[in-house]
Amino acid sequence: MRGGAPALARLGFNRRAPVRSARAPFQEWLHFCVHTPTHRLVLNYSQRDEPAGAALRRVILIYGPDGVRGDVSRCADGGLRSGAFGLRFASDRVSLRGGRIHLEVTAPALGLALDVALEPVSEPSVTHNSRCGDAPPIHWVFVPHLRAHGAYTLDGVPAPVADAPAYHDHDWGHFGWGDDFSWTWIYAVPRAREDGWAAIAVQLMDRRRRRLRSQGVMLWRDHKLVRVWRDREVRFEAEHGPPERTLTVPGAAAMLVDGAASAAPRALVVEVAADGERLRLAFERRGLARIVVPDTVGDGVTVIHEADGEVSMRGHVRGQSIDTTAVGMMEVLGV
Repeated sequence: MRGGAPALARLGFNRRAPVRSARAPFQEWLHFCVHTPTHRLVLNYSQRDEPAGAALRRVILIYGPDGVRGDVSRCADGGLRSGAFGLRFASDRVSLRGGRIHLEVTAPALGLALDVALEPVSEPSVTHNSRCGDAPPIHWVFVPHLRAHGAYTLDGVPAPVADAPAYHDHDWGHFGWGDDFSWTWIYAVPRAREDGWAAIAVQLMDRRRRRLRSQGVMLWRDHKLVRVWRDREVRFEAEHGPPERTLTVPGAAAMLVDGAASAAPRALVVEVAADGERLRLAFERRGLARIVVPDTVGDGVTVIHEADGEVSMRGHVRGQSIDTTAVGMMEVLGV
């Protein structure tokens, strides 16, 4: 196995909750993004432990030349098995075989069938004990750079996937939607494997986005994590435009929120400078969708904005100059 495959096999297993928390339910999700020449495919499986049993949900977003489409569905047939890698959701399968993550997905509502293998290039990074309000901490495994191989069919039209850039994260912990937290993150993955540079930037704040809790930037070169910056070394600057209408999933939830996706920036710049090194990530948004999730704390909703775009990367780190443009996504969680 090459790149991050050995570490992924060791770190990417499902946790599930050994004990229940009276404060917040245990949640776990697997998130994937595949960037083809014409479409960006976002796939998220999440499971939340509830008194009546575990609730498994799938979210799919497809960004393409004709805009964004999406679907949210639930399934009682499947789930995440503790200690294993991957999951089963009806006929969908996520598995780890031969050092690659295999995604087999069927979504008739979107006209999508996907069968790809994700080859890890970068080593995974684990972040433990990220606090979300007063709830117990959450935990993250990031794999910022994978290459996708396989094929997909959309609206009856088949398309190959050959060495396409891809991203994966796996998250778990006790927390409730509606708690006093929000986040913004972006990732950048190279268009071509040989470009090498990949990055993730994350900012955690309170729900009203007035108080900063933590922030950081991680930078990879090929398979290796080469630099991490935290808190005062990092600066986030968002650029907002006029409010605009966008796709809301599930569609019925559009009645519960404003018609404009005003919380999502049109652009986001993340800058770091420390010890004579510097890095600037500039995200420019292309497509936008928002996911509405019922709160488990209170009777409101939480809105998760998902934006597709490009990321320019400029800087000088570890004696190497960086000047490239990557593909990426931005996620903004907030009211």
